[in-house]
Amino acid sequence: MEKEPNMLGEDLDKTRREAAAELIKGGADYAITGVTPEQAENLEKEHEGEWVPNVAAWIRLHKEIACPKDTLNKGESKSLENAKGHFWENNNKFYFFDSDGNIASFKPDFSKIGTLQKNPNITNELKMLQLAANEMEKYGFSHIASQSGWVTTAEIAIKRYQDTVERNEKDRVKGEFDF
Repeated sequence: MEKEPNMLGEDLDKTRREAAAELIKGGADYAITGVTPEQAENLEKEHEGEWVPNVAAWIRLHKEIACPKDTLNKGESKSLENAKGHFWENNNKFYFFDSDGNIASFKPDFSKIGTLQKNPNITNELKMLQLAANEMEKYGFSHIASQSGWVTTAEIAIKRYQDTVERNEKDRVKGEFDF
């Protein structure tokens, strides 16, 4: 019996790799490769200026995992177990607890998010961030204060994870050139 071709296999894998490469080329430190063909197509259209995402689409296409949930220690996991769907801003970037329990982030490009382009007279970055926050709330996110215990816990976990990634990268590079 002849095996049926896997319609999603190599093509989907190639699309994911291409979308991930595009995200990295666009400035992401790394990319989540769980990109559907539709998302990959939207990324391409957005890049070419043919499609303007709303805030929810922007988040789906541009989110980065700042700290995977499996790197949280037991106390952090317990502290953050009810934080899903909450967000805060820090240094013109949004951080949020995604549906999988990861701490994710994205930096909005106000000129490329459709619902935020409608306010050309607002040039103040803080006002634009507030508009983006209001849009996120429309999509079911809950804004939390930067002084929240969740934020403090998350920022400690993010810093620890970033330090670990940097240390591992230095060790990897050192190992490559260790003659």
